[in-house]
Parts: sequence; structure tokens; C-alpha cells
Amino acid sequence: MTTRLRLLPLLLTASTLLLLSACGGEPQSTTEITETAEKRFPSVSVQQLALASLTPKIGSVGEVQAAERIEMSVDFSAPVVTIHVREGESIQRGQLLLELDVTKLQFRVDQTHQALQQAESRLNESRDNLERREVLAKQHNLSKEALDSARHEYRRAQAEVAEVRALAGLAERDLADSRVVSPVDGLLDKKLVEVGETVQPGQQLLVLQATEVLEVETFVSERDINYVRVGAHAEVLIEGWRSHRYQAVVQSVGAAADSRTGNFVVKLLLREHDLFVRPGMTARVTITGTPLENILLLPEDALVDRQRKRVVFVVVEDGQGQQRAVLRQPRLKVGLGDQLVVVSGLSVDDQVVVQGQRALVDGARVSAAL
Repeated sequence: MTTRLRLLPLLLTASTLLLLSACGGEPQSTTEITETAEKRFPSVSVQQLALASLTPKIGSVGEVQAAERIEMSVDFSAPVVTIHVREGESIQRGQLLLELDVTKLQFRVDQTHQALQQAESRLNESRDNLERREVLAKQHNLSKEALDSARHEYRRAQAEVAEVRALAGLAERDLADSRVVSPVDGLLDKKLVEVGETVQPGQQLLVLQATEVLEVETFVSERDINYVRVGAHAEVLIEGWRSHRYQAVVQSVGAAADSRTGNFVVKLLLREHDLFVRPGMTARVTITGTPLENILLLPEDALVDRQRKRVVFVVVEDGQGQQRAVLRQPRLKVGLGDQLVVVSGLSVDDQVVVQGQRALVDGARVSAAL
């Protein structure tokens, strides 16, 4: 009996040791327990909001265009004698482009000159006649009716001379216009007549693209158009065998969007160009937008959908020092690129979740890192 009682404490001690061994040996520290608990919460990346200032750079693709398109025509009928240029050819101001037959035009000029000489001769006769009758009238040797008749003849002769002189001027202008010359430096875009063809008054002969002044037409999206102002600076890259950047200025901004694309047309005036820049070339445009000062920008990727609303999650510490994701619905407006301008609902130093937010719910415990 005595021997059995002595063995009992030894058995209990051994059992206790075996139990401790099965439980993993030594107990865990407080730090290890905390780290293990944090691993059970979602890990998220956050971005701390801060006031920013930036100058938007708006990129787009456009097409070089002539600032002026000139349609050449004449006000008379005549056959085409010679065409001196080909389509696509560079032309200079004052260069002879096309010649029309002058046979009939020269005949008209000769006729009007003869008619003008005759009209001027009748005018001189009527003037001399009026002067004689005025002298007689002063001497009371001529009736009032005879004097009025002389005055009427003189006024009629004056009107005839003016009319014939105008016709002579038109004939001379038409004769000069038979030699069609370029009013600008540019390119011959289209040739619409052939040698031997008789052109009619007002018929288009040639279409010119003036290259003294070139512009670029491009389209800007609705989210960027509010940053584009008339007079803003821009850079235009003309890509080709001789790529070069040209300085430009915004000349006009469309008031309404294109119904098919939703984009707004913007026209830029090239400040400089050379002979290598031609209408129809593709241009890559970078417009310097209106500067933005002291604004909060939110990455668009931070937004998630909750009950048909666009919201974000902000990481805050609760009363126990634990990190929680709190749902916010900020008021935003169109920004630039993938950045939105915060109007309200978020503040400076807010830590917005930018990665891992899609699986979050309001008030969820998280493990956040910048």
C-alpha cells in the first residue's frame, strides 16, 4: 500500500509533461499572438491624399490643314489654252497657273475703248453746247426750255461715259484674268479643267491650299475639353521621314461635341512650318491645359461600386487602435487622365485604399500599408 501511494505523484508529473509537450512546448508571446491575429485581416495598400498643383498635358491626334482653301474661277467664258501646274505641286504667290484664250476678250476690250472714245466725244459736244446756251440765256436770248434741254443732254452724255468706262474696265479686268495666277504660297490641290475645254462664268478651275498659314484640326474628349483654352500653347509632332516638333497655339475650341464620337473639335495655328509640312499629314498634338492649383486628386482605380454608387474606402483607427476600412461616397468631377478632382467627401491626409478595396465592406478590420 505504501509503495502505490509514492508512485502516484510521479505519474502525475509525467502526465503533465506529456500534456505540455503535446501542446507545443513553451507558451506563445504576446507579440506572436498579435501578428497571428493580424494575418487574419485583409491586407490593403493606401494612398495618403495631399493638395497638389499641376498643369495638364492633353494629348491627341490630328490632321494638318490649310488655314485657307481657295477656289479659282473667272467671270467670263473662254477656252483653256495652257495649264502650267500639276496636282500636288507647290506654288508661289504670283505664279502663273493657267491661261485662257484671249481672242474674244481682246475684241471686247477694243470695242469698249472705241465706244468710250465716242461717248467722250459726245460728252465734249454736249458740254460745249450747254456752255453756249448758258451764255445766250444770260443775255435773255434763249428760252428756259432750250437751256433745260441742253442740260439734260449733258447729263445723259455724262452717264453714258460712266457706263461705257465701267464696261471697258470690266473688259480689261477679264483680259487680265485670262492669266490665272496664284494669290498665295501653297499647293495645287485640284485641277478641275483640261486644255481645250471652254469654261463658263463662275466655274471652278483650280483649288489651292494656302500653306502660308497652316492649322491642325484635332479632337479632345469631354473629360479634357474644360482644360483647353483659346490661346493655350501646344506642341505638334509631324511624323514622317523628317519628324519634327512645331510650336502652335489653340485658335478655336468647339462649342458642341461631335454627335458620333462625343469629342470636341479643337483647331491649332502653327506658329512655324516649312515646306515639308503639307495639308493631310498626321500630327500628334500635346496641348498645355489650364493650370490647376491646390486640388485633391483621387486615383480613379480607388473607386468601387456599392449599391449602384461609386464609393471609396478610407482607413481609420477605431477607439481600440485597430485599423478599419470606412466607406465614403465623395463628390468628384472630371479630372485628368486617371485622376479625379475631389469636390467634397474626402480631406487632406485621408488614407484611401487603392489596392484590395474590391472585397471590403464598411467597417471591416484591415492591415494597411502605404
